[in-house]
Amino acid sequence: MNDREEWSDILHKIASPVLSQMAAGKLRRNMPMEYSPTWDGRNKQVAYMECFARLMAGIAPWISLPDDDSREGRARRTLRERALRSYANAVDPDSPDFLFWEGEMQPLVDAAYLAHSFLRGYECLWEPLSRETKERYVARFKRLRLVTPPYNNWVLFPALIETFLMVAGEEYEMYRVSLAIHKMEEWYVGDGFYSDGPGFSFDYYNSYVLHPMYVECLETLSEYVGTSYLPLYRQALGRMRRYAYFLERLISPDGYLALGVNGHQPRIVDYYTNTGSLYMASLVFLPLGLPESHPFWTERAERWSSQLVWEGADVSKENK
Repeated sequence: MNDREEWSDILHKIASPVLSQMAAGKLRRNMPMEYSPTWDGRNKQVAYMECFARLMAGIAPWISLPDDDSREGRARRTLRERALRSYANAVDPDSPDFLFWEGEMQPLVDAAYLAHSFLRGYECLWEPLSRETKERYVARFKRLRLVTPPYNNWVLFPALIETFLMVAGEEYEMYRVSLAIHKMEEWYVGDGFYSDGPGFSFDYYNSYVLHPMYVECLETLSEYVGTSYLPLYRQALGRMRRYAYFLERLISPDGYLALGVNGHQPRIVDYYTNTGSLYMASLVFLPLGLPESHPFWTERAERWSSQLVWEGADVSKENK
């Protein structure tokens, strides 16, 4: 089994139970859920939206690749068909898997991940949806303007939603996008790191919010609004690459869809973490959205830093 086959098998193993159940309207009924022992009392229904939205943000590029009759291609096609049914159920008030869209702040976060999935797979995941389903998403996205985001990475969530609305040809609020751009530039602290608001936090929010969502906004604006955004986009892309240099040295080579670092260790998690939160792990598999012919898959795999260091290799410091 080559690397791509292994990656696709793992992602299929992660995604299939969720999408098979949600496509049938049975996710709420059958998904086992665990919540942080220090849960802060928010509505626990947010967990299902976290699960679906974060999974789709990671899987969207892969299942949007052209169909083929390979084993991987058949798996992608099945998952895409189930994803489209799941998208419809997520906004259908009559579905048992209608998601938790309002009443608290958390839905803004995962609505942004759903918007991100549509941007990453627009032709295959947004365009095939029925007119009614599209109208429901647009209405839900716009209603979330009632949520005032905290003064930190959250400014990117409405920005990404508004960016998607722009691409979809809907009325959008450019102010929310511009605010996020100004704040991100203000909060850049160097060496690939953004501050999470006025105060710096040394955590992984740079990985799955600050860099990817900011770059997505700028790339989309460069394409749909004008080339004046290209310098910012290229700069942000360079910062993300610099961040990846450090991130590769900060992560463990293994991972689990459980509350813990190595197996089940629930006391280590944040107060808002639940089983649905863990589907952020799907973002690791974004390279599957690259075709098999891409150098990422065809060139020889290199050993990562922790391997080189603990093998005693002569590791040098990389220049900026």
